[in-house]
Amino acid sequence: MNIDEMRISAGPTGVTAALLAERLGLSVCIVDKASGPLELGRADALNSRTQELFEVVGALQEMTTLGLKCNTSSTFEAGQFTSRQSQWWTALTTSSHPHFLMLGQSDVTRVLQGKLKASVIYDANVDSFEENSEGVSVVYNTSNVIKAKYLFAADGARSFIRTSLMIPFEGTKPEMTWAVLDAFLDTDFPLCSEIITFQLNGQSRVSWIPRERGMARFYVLLDGKQEITLESTQEEIKKFLNPHRIDFTKVEWFSAYEEKKIILGGDAAHVHAVNGGQGLNTGVSDAFAFVWRINLHLKGLHKVLRTYEEERHASAQNVINIAAQLVRSTVKTAKEYVNLVEQNSKYITGAGIEYGTDSDVVGNGSVGPFHAGMRSPELHLIDKHNAALRLYSSFPYGSFVILLLGTPSDSHHQIHQLSLPPQLHHLIQTWRLSGEGQADREYQLDSNKHTEHLPEDTYIIIRPDTIVAYVGQWTGIDSMICVHLSESSNARLNNIVVMARDIRTLPRWKVWMGIFLVILLGHPLYELIENGKHQAEERRSHGEKSKKLSYARAEYIKRYGFQPPKGFDEWHEFQQRSIENLPNEAVHMIQYDRLMEDILPYRAMHPKQIRKRMWHILKNSKHLSLFKFKGNHLEVHSEDGSDESLKKMKEFINAVGKVMGGTTRNAEILFNLLDEPRVMIPHQLLEKYKSAARRGEYVVGGEEEVVKAEWYRGEEKKDENYSGDPLDAPRPVDGITAWTHLRDTCPKDSPSSRGAIDPMAGHSFPWEKGDWMREQFNFTTREGGFIQDVMRSMDPCLQNDLQGYHGIAIRPTTIDAITNDLYPIMSQASVLGYNDIIVPSGRFHYTQRQQSKKRVNWEDKSGAGRSTGGWAKTRDWKGMQRQRMVCRLNRPTKQLEPVLVDTPLGVHWVNLSAKMLDETYSDVAITHFQHCDKISCNDQKNTDCLRTTWSKSFDTLPEYRYLIDVDGNSFSSRFQELLRFGSVVLKSALVYEWFTESLIPWYHYVPMNLRYSDTYNIITWFEGFDAALENDYSRELSLEEAIRLKDRKGEEASRVIAHSARTHRTQAKSIATQGVHFTTANLRREDTMIYMYRVIIEWAALLDIDGKGGDLCDFGC
Repeated sequence: MNIDEMRISAGPTGVTAALLAERLGLSVCIVDKASGPLELGRADALNSRTQELFEVVGALQEMTTLGLKCNTSSTFEAGQFTSRQSQWWTALTTSSHPHFLMLGQSDVTRVLQGKLKASVIYDANVDSFEENSEGVSVVYNTSNVIKAKYLFAADGARSFIRTSLMIPFEGTKPEMTWAVLDAFLDTDFPLCSEIITFQLNGQSRVSWIPRERGMARFYVLLDGKQEITLESTQEEIKKFLNPHRIDFTKVEWFSAYEEKKIILGGDAAHVHAVNGGQGLNTGVSDAFAFVWRINLHLKGLHKVLRTYEEERHASAQNVINIAAQLVRSTVKTAKEYVNLVEQNSKYITGAGIEYGTDSDVVGNGSVGPFHAGMRSPELHLIDKHNAALRLYSSFPYGSFVILLLGTPSDSHHQIHQLSLPPQLHHLIQTWRLSGEGQADREYQLDSNKHTEHLPEDTYIIIRPDTIVAYVGQWTGIDSMICVHLSESSNARLNNIVVMARDIRTLPRWKVWMGIFLVILLGHPLYELIENGKHQAEERRSHGEKSKKLSYARAEYIKRYGFQPPKGFDEWHEFQQRSIENLPNEAVHMIQYDRLMEDILPYRAMHPKQIRKRMWHILKNSKHLSLFKFKGNHLEVHSEDGSDESLKKMKEFINAVGKVMGGTTRNAEILFNLLDEPRVMIPHQLLEKYKSAARRGEYVVGGEEEVVKAEWYRGEEKKDENYSGDPLDAPRPVDGITAWTHLRDTCPKDSPSSRGAIDPMAGHSFPWEKGDWMREQFNFTTREGGFIQDVMRSMDPCLQNDLQGYHGIAIRPTTIDAITNDLYPIMSQASVLGYNDIIVPSGRFHYTQRQQSKKRVNWEDKSGAGRSTGGWAKTRDWKGMQRQRMVCRLNRPTKQLEPVLVDTPLGVHWVNLSAKMLDETYSDVAITHFQHCDKISCNDQKNTDCLRTTWSKSFDTLPEYRYLIDVDGNSFSSRFQELLRFGSVVLKSALVYEWFTESLIPWYHYVPMNLRYSDTYNIITWFEGFDAALENDYSRELSLEEAIRLKDRKGEEASRVIAHSARTHRTQAKSIATQGVHFTTANLRREDTMIYMYRVIIEWAALLDIDGKGGDLCDFGC
């Protein structure tokens, strides 16, 4: 396994760091010696600062729904409360979270892991690690090897990595033994959401922490002479709560910490007592402080990494000292303990931690609540569409944000004209908060009392970890950004940078909890293709193991938390029988996670309610058919009896029913006969169903009336008051469109929910908007626009601009969707945000369509399509995916195209003639215009870039090495056949099918982002530029000179650099070959039957007809 970064430990610190690394485009692997995710115990509270940081990554909202807010500390003695204090929390006027969020470490980790792409390898005991010329090799469980560019070890107080590196802890050893008990109580003590310190005989040995779900946590300091048992701990608690009665109805977790075994001290690896709630909170801050520095280090800015220890070591030492003081104070009075908490509240809340200005990434200056070296205060903002938002929920982790307060109108231009290191150009955003002038974002301050009197002409730099880096005037900007962050280094960024030959001789600043920095920098596609190979190996291994029924059943339980449904064993037998004669190189790797996720919310609906809703919607809508299994007999109920889709679906289901034989349970399945999905409900309602399902509860009972469906069948009319050019007619921002409904399916803190609705969405091409080529879109792409996470790249919630780049978001050709509640409809394709259950299509998947039998050898290989994808009424046809693709590859002007080039001397952007690239590498045109009204069709016909041609035979396609496939009105029905041609298929999609998640990107095919910014970056990485340039380039410049003089020599230097590009046709051929193998083992008729068989038994188990779901004909026969 080869990756960017390996992390040891799947605790909150490790997972947070992994999540941040993924967001910045790094590949991550996590191993943990535990047998599985933490279920009980450990850390119990998130302080104010940690809540702010989790808000940045979009995790806080879910955590808040699970946790309990607490901002009061009380003391209790002799049967009464002697004090209640909360002033250190109420004083936090610059934070939106002036409280602890009481939430167990297991829940925190689960929420974070839910947002993580990488999976955790549990039961992984690290045996050894070794630094070599290529990185770090880590051996675990005797024979498994992971190769990483660097290693991040967060494996706790007894760290194997720290011990192996012989890095000692320094500090004190208070010989005290603490017991920690989580329990549910039956008591007459006045319950309250307060942290209570109990005093008895002048000592405060017991503390009560309120927890989520009505649970209570007790910290108990025990006499070191007595035996540490659950019973002795409970007796100690009862003694301190006297005269109140307390019974422990259920104990969730009990543990003891012997402080004499844990050294209180440390380098950057801070190990300290449980008091003060600092472990998890400090670790999360460490992760936020570290990952952005690694990202800059990867981009060649090595100096900034050295500042990590300078800042965090001092912070960690303060935490350690405070925890030690709190430990010792527990043998004193409760008043002394609480006073100590108050004195150190800025560390306990996390809001007052300060870094000195001697750090290279902390400047100077102070104005109002902004102080260089301290966290940024919360800001309540209003955007230009009057939407309210906050700084932390909108902050782009990984970027520097410069706040402009009444600064000169050309300040944005001045900042981007600084002599910045090129690696920083796209990591700086300007936000204007007052005054006029250009900025990346423009806001107004809203109800910020602490910012009412900020002076004009002020620049405030906020670092990627939301620490204020600089406050002041223009004169200090240059030195803060350019001098402190630049590198006077001639190192070539594609070389291996080995920080030390002997890992044990690493300088102190390069070790943090056993971090090794051995970094390989190069073109993103090396890594993405390597990741694809690794994923394929994992799938192959899993497939071999899954041949055994016992493994398949155990894996099902482990993965989904349910027992396999009735008929699972027979399904497994059919699956194995169907794939046993596959060629060795063809691996069956169909995944079922998406199916189980689609079904999950219906587990929160009583079976009778599910059946009621199916029959209700069948009778009240079109383009639906209900298939009813009566044992081995199949009935079809439909209003669309002549529909071709229905005819093919009948053939399909009958074939599946035959192979199921006597195992078929009574069942009812409602199929959608349209290409487009049919159900999209608000995010909060969907999460309500899913949460209840995970708890095993029903949201809707069987006897309740069916909720009347609310339908969206097309956008409202245009603004009647608009009198301009009909082609430029906007959609009212407050109108009901496909995008507004799709946006409602997003979490409230998602980029699309927070972002503006664009009334002109689709009226312009992406390349008409600034530096679109080099942007990274909410961490879905790498530099060059290369997709690193396909499903995230298809998520409309993460990319607000997609409202203008796909027909389904602009104006679907057909739309007939339920928008207010769940209805169990099975569809052949969907978009993230819709709630249909995805199954194979009888017409397009079970029926093996073949338009060409022609095959061409790779070495002999050297695209035209119709304008489908949505319905155009104005100039918003520019947002339709197929028209955009044609215009992207047929530019008649002399514009230049930025292309990322992989050379022997590193990766470099060059600017080349767009027309030259189009004429050399593409053959894309439209055969005719459809799905548009008269004015839109005429506008398209009169647009130069929309090249038209006569229809070409499908037989010409196998002659090309590279084929582009783009969504139509829904999914592209041609994709499967293109994969069979033995060409590299470049696939751009918002719509997914039943097998989409089973395909491995960069291994079976090449994913292409929906803006098409990566098109030529992909093609030229594989093919190079010889065909385009031939001998047309300057021989006067060497490659080294061209790189150095690129800005001065312009296109001349760019041609020299491009001509030196490496080619990667071997990798292209491998992807083409693996695409064919995938179709051989996963897209046969038999494979659709395997999948549908599984769907039927899962659904039948959920309906439980003749059981909880009622009798066979209760709702229709």
